[in-house]
Amino acid sequence: MSQITAIPRQDAIKLTNSSSSRLSYLDSRGIVVPTKLGTKRPIVLYLPKQIFAIKAVNYFQKELKPKDLKTLADFLANNTLENEQIVLVECQGFWASQEEAIGEAVSQIAFSSEGIAKISFTVVPSLWFLKQGID
Repeated sequence: MSQITAIPRQDAIKLTNSSSSRLSYLDSRGIVVPTKLGTKRPIVLYLPKQIFAIKAVNYFQKELKPKDLKTLADFLANNTLENEQIVLVECQGFWASQEEAIGEAVSQIAFSSEGIAKISFTVVPSLWFLKQGID
């Protein structure tokens, strides 16, 4: 039986160096959505991957578009961190070493659009340094 670590909101605030309102904003925008237990005053819990995603979003908030922040947060929440760059193609994230997958995504976008396709790429450097204090 595996055990899942859940981090209460107050601890998440300390670990991410965020405010309560910042976490609420990320939740309301669907960027990082915590688990809520109860209805009136729910207990709000974050997974370690979500804590890391919040740190990454906070770090890149001035450099990336909101759409790319959401893509990055989703990618980090669903993948194990590697010490390499991340490539964001439209609304998908890939490790930089996944060249075939990136090419396939670009091909799908290009063929699915009519006329000339404008495809946005964003390369995010390794985020390994943000991992401190989470696991």
